[in-house]
Amino acid sequence: MPTSIHAGSADMATPPWVLAAFWIPLAICVVVACSPESSVPGPQIGGTLAHIVAFTYLAWALFPAHFPARPVRPVRPAAPPAPNDAGSGEAPPAGPEDAGWSEARRFLAVALWMLAFGVAIEVLQVFVAGRHGTVMDLLPDGAGIALGCVAHRAWRGKLQPRRTAPATKPPAGADPAARGVAAS
Repeated sequence: MPTSIHAGSADMATPPWVLAAFWIPLAICVVVACSPESSVPGPQIGGTLAHIVAFTYLAWALFPAHFPARPVRPVRPAAPPAPNDAGSGEAPPAGPEDAGWSEARRFLAVALWMLAFGVAIEVLQVFVAGRHGTVMDLLPDGAGIALGCVAHRAWRGKLQPRRTAPATKPPAGADPAARGVAAS
């Protein structure tokens, strides 16, 4: 059975340590966010900074855990239904594992997933003594999500400075004037 929501076959399964690198910190964030503020262990850092740091890491870690880059493959044609099929007579539509997700679609999925998590945390905090959920906390969450996406892209080697094309030299047997050499 595949270990990830994106996996279409066993060879595409995400290693357990990659899943743990996302889900364990996520669980810690939920426990800390749903604990009364006075019972949170460790050094107290500003709320805004805590939100940015947590959401940066979680957004970055969500990519390899559930939205890894896959080569985009052509969508396979839908197989006709079996003659004895008692279903609707239509083949199931091809899913994202059939076509591969574009980079923009993966970034949007991560951003929406993490934003939904941020909203859920704020709603849960309304019911915790000593905590209060605010819409304003979603701003640093959004900043952290954006930083996590940029960090993931940089980690994948996509943010490389643009290089100018190297100057091309004319062929060795070309006209000397074309090579910039004065004729004697």
